[in-house]
Amino acid sequence: MKTADIFVSTSARRAYWIGLTVLLVWMKGTKTLDSDEGITLEGAWSLINAQDLYTGSFQYIPPGSFYLVYWVWKAVGLSYAAAKLIGILSILLTAAAIFTTSRLVAKDNFSTYAAPLLYCLSSVFWVPINHNTFSACFLAWATYFCARGVAKVSTPSVLMGGLLTGLSGLFLLHKEIALFFAVIVFYLVTYARKRGLPTRHLLLYVLSATVPLAALALKWPPGLLFDNLVTFPALHYWKTAEASWVPLILAASCVVVVFLALRGSLTKTIVLLLVVQAALLGTSVQLTDWSHTLILMFPTWSLAAAAYEAVRSREALSTPVRYLYAGTAISAGTLLSTVAIMITSWWPPFHDQTKSAAPLLGFLEDHCPSLYVGPWMPGLYFETRRSKPISYPWLVTGLNTDRQFLDARAQLEVAKPQCAVVEYTLVKKFNYDQDNPVDRFIRANYAVGFRFWSVTVYVTKDSSGR
Repeated sequence: MKTADIFVSTSARRAYWIGLTVLLVWMKGTKTLDSDEGITLEGAWSLINAQDLYTGSFQYIPPGSFYLVYWVWKAVGLSYAAAKLIGILSILLTAAAIFTTSRLVAKDNFSTYAAPLLYCLSSVFWVPINHNTFSACFLAWATYFCARGVAKVSTPSVLMGGLLTGLSGLFLLHKEIALFFAVIVFYLVTYARKRGLPTRHLLLYVLSATVPLAALALKWPPGLLFDNLVTFPALHYWKTAEASWVPLILAASCVVVVFLALRGSLTKTIVLLLVVQAALLGTSVQLTDWSHTLILMFPTWSLAAAAYEAVRSREALSTPVRYLYAGTAISAGTLLSTVAIMITSWWPPFHDQTKSAAPLLGFLEDHCPSLYVGPWMPGLYFETRRSKPISYPWLVTGLNTDRQFLDARAQLEVAKPQCAVVEYTLVKKFNYDQDNPVDRFIRANYAVGFRFWSVTVYVTKDSSGR
């Protein structure tokens, strides 16, 4: 059998996707107390407890991830595993979008299959249960349908691309805005250069993309949404989001290499994918770490097969240049694979890391019928099945305002939770200031009842016997 026949073999393709599924479950099957996952778990847990988002429970993240987990819990029951499976499925579907998009711009070759695999391996840098993971899935499929609308001049694909673009905004608004304007700019430039795309496609895309976001106004006042989802993160998030620029620089360099490989064969579809990639990477400027950068590289992965074909077919390329392209691709793939293999907990799979925190969880179960958790460990509310006593799932100095800290202190004075759980190492990177109204209130009204690792559990002074 020829190599090309292997790539299009139905049985081989089925085995490939089964293998990717097993790989992701193996990589991501562990139960953790990760704070990034805790953001989504606590939000869904608040909905279970009938706490309204943006009014009864402060959030600056769109509601999609919270309601997605909430609806699954309502359907199959409350469990960490159910939420984790949604996250794993989201990564797998994003990989499928990469595979499907690559076949719009190139024939099947080994890059068509290597790209989704490498994307799955790169997921070692981010957690499954998170708004970034869910957003990337919708963004990737929106990109596919937008690209298909261009490649096939397909009106249904344009409509689907717009709808998925809008739906992605229910998970992360600024990335949806980046994709939205990237597509609009592409169409406007294409029209200006008279490249033959139907004028109605741009209008249909804009209309279908606005429907999901407009639907939010049926539940929440537009002014409230604008304050929470736009104004607050724009004014405050950047103050705490400091990270190395190395990941973004390396990712952008890979995009440049792919562009150079394709520059002699730039179709409209390829140009759209490159424009979308540039726009999405631009959103990573606010947080340039590996997770927030690599999760958005799906347009470049989708172009890997086309870049491979372009380099092979360009007879004018000298042998050293071909080796340069090949070396860059092999080095990037090898480095990513090596890092993923080294930092993944491969054995034992599917274990429960929370068991190592059993003394802490046992103390909370026995002594804390009500508790406050801070500054940034919201998943503990879900793990202990306790409702937060205030309207803030986390409180980080520099991110949350002075007014919010004062409001939280006033709510604590009224609620009087039996325990206050604090962990400060997680917020060192935010330059967290412990001299704030909430922490001062805890130290004044609670006594240390239990310490475990870097976690301190304060209990009311009456119950501590002091």
